[in-house]
Amino acid sequence: MKKFFANIKSKLASMKNKAVISAKTALASTSGEGYIDTGVKIIIGVVIGGVILAGLYALFNTTIIPTYQEKLQNHFLNQKKKMGYNAAEELYKRVTGQMED
Repeated sequence: MKKFFANIKSKLASMKNKAVISAKTALASTSGEGYIDTGVKIIIGVVIGGVILAGLYALFNTTIIPTYQEKLQNHFLNQKKKMGYNAAEELYKRVTGQMED
């Protein structure tokens, strides 16, 4: 019986040592650092995308839309001179959606 308990005791000690060794190797492992790198890359991508969208928004509001609007108004002014006031005004309202039914 003594031999039986001694055998169980040694098996438990061996299992304990294996558990301690595996816990130490798991804590010393650096394989989980890839997740942090991936998260940082995603955040950088989102920030760069936001900066690009803000730049495009500013470009459209300050340069492209006012230029287009000015060209459109000049076009309708030229049409007003050619066609007469009422026809050009009606065409302008129709294009801009201000036409009343």
